[in-house]
Amino acid sequence: MTLSESRPRLAVIVADGFAEGSRAHKTALSAAAGGWDVTLFARATDTGTGGGTGDAPTRSALGPVSLVRVPVGDTMRARAEAAQQRRRLRRRLTQPGLRTAVELARRRAVHAAWVRENTARVGWTYAAQDAEEPARGLADGKMLRVAAAAVRCLHTSRVRVRDGAHRMRMRAYHWEERHAPGRARPSGHWREDCPELLDLDLAFGPAIEETEPDLIHAAGAPVLATAALSAARLRARGRRCAWVYDAHDYARGAAWTDAHRWSAGRSAEREFIRRAHGVIAPSPEIAETLHTDHGLGLEPLVVRDMPRVEASTAGSVGPDGPGR
Repeated sequence: MTLSESRPRLAVIVADGFAEGSRAHKTALSAAAGGWDVTLFARATDTGTGGGTGDAPTRSALGPVSLVRVPVGDTMRARAEAAQQRRRLRRRLTQPGLRTAVELARRRAVHAAWVRENTARVGWTYAAQDAEEPARGLADGKMLRVAAAAVRCLHTSRVRVRDGAHRMRMRAYHWEERHAPGRARPSGHWREDCPELLDLDLAFGPAIEETEPDLIHAAGAPVLATAALSAARLRARGRRCAWVYDAHDYARGAAWTDAHRWSAGRSAEREFIRRAHGVIAPSPEIAETLHTDHGLGLEPLVVRDMPRVEASTAGSVGPDGPGR
């Protein structure tokens, strides 16, 4: 058995391109110094072919750490954008000229004014009939009543037809609002709010599972789902694999300007964090917040941004080397 085969394997995954000196880099180096066979997976920042999922990962050495740069495609993001485009085309039929609430209110007011005026015209025919009928003879009075009734029927029919069309238009408008909830605000589901996370999993997952790690370290919320899913898929194949979540960019407290990404991070944490075999926080305050927010059984381990090599005890590493 070679030295590489005797050491426990650790996969550290980070969503962004690799940055030397980053927390993920320090984690990988610290674990390698503690006896782990470490592979760091990072996003390829320049694939040269558009970053499609068919592009092969590139491998290099970073001291004792193997660095794998994974090209990430945009298939799921493009699919979501195409759905948004179809929704925009549909809106031209269901909400023509009604892009804002102000336009909707204006359209309702215009219709209400038209209905009031045309229903008033029905009343005017009665007033005209009452004024002219006494001055006419019996035959002329009867013809006047028939003519007035015809005019009233015409105005009433116009009002009913136009009001029916208006009601249909309002129903179509509100149907569109119900069936496009994610257009204006986040849905609260990470797969919908940030389909890029699905692209990350499609790219990173197979590369990680190919190395069959004993432990997966998710460096941040964007790769939380990938770590959870890859570990579960490995266990389904009979391979023992644990995973930990390093909440260094804890989603609830992160200053993310994109509301959809913030919502996706929160959603992924809610779905997966309780499945993790361990949670790491960069400060006691964040550890306490995570513990409270998600009802974790144990309070997260606090590891600040400069971990000491001798502090690594993962995989039962002792003075004589790591255990399995």
